[in-house]
Amino acid sequence: MGDISKVKTGFLVKGLSHLGYDAINVGTADLNAGGEFVKHLNDQYSADFISANLVYANTNEPVFRPYKILDLDPVNMAKNIPFTSLRVGIFGLLEPRDMLFSGTLNEPPMKSLDPFPIALQTVAELKGQVDVIILLYYGRGNFLEDILKNVPEIDAVAMGGEYFAANRLEREVTTPIGASSTMGKFFNGITLQLNAQKEVIGSDQIRIALTEQIADDPWYLNLVQEYEAKSREMVGTPQSRAQQ
Repeated sequence: MGDISKVKTGFLVKGLSHLGYDAINVGTADLNAGGEFVKHLNDQYSADFISANLVYANTNEPVFRPYKILDLDPVNMAKNIPFTSLRVGIFGLLEPRDMLFSGTLNEPPMKSLDPFPIALQTVAELKGQVDVIILLYYGRGNFLEDILKNVPEIDAVAMGGEYFAANRLEREVTTPIGASSTMGKFFNGITLQLNAQKEVIGSDQIRIALTEQIADDPWYLNLVQEYEAKSREMVGTPQSRAQQ
């Protein structure tokens, strides 16, 4: 299980890194092969993993940095922008877990702390530094709902894990929530509207079906073929297992 998990996670991070993501939140599935492997991938691909509540279980020391701050140049991004600079803070959270991977792995154990107090603490730290605060969240919707009802300074959320809860949550809270549903068959995006004081005054969401009409990217086709070949090599074919 550990080896095939490394293959899956390694190819996923390689693909995300190629897309140029500014930050990647750590999810529970990413840690199936252990936390040290994810840290290795972070260094290998400059993947910018973040997590505000993932810590070493024995010391409560953070595994990754809690957030990332981006200095954007809005003038070069769109027309008629009423300001010349924009600072965006992105922080990551995952649902609480006492153990995040098998205890048989020979490495320091990791856990995820209660995300609610960590959200309060991190947002308070970011408020004086940035204009817009984005949360990357992985886990169950009830924890996220609690956060958003009590931390109104969060301007938008990208949600993974219990993604199907996003529609229900948006009826309960005012914060826009983006979630890519149905196993990657759709692309979801959020556009925030800001006034001259850099306050969020509205939002729009886009949802694009990733159908056959969208052209395949050659680099990613090659990556998929590499992944499939490596997976077959790791687990074998049904015939080879029968022969064994």
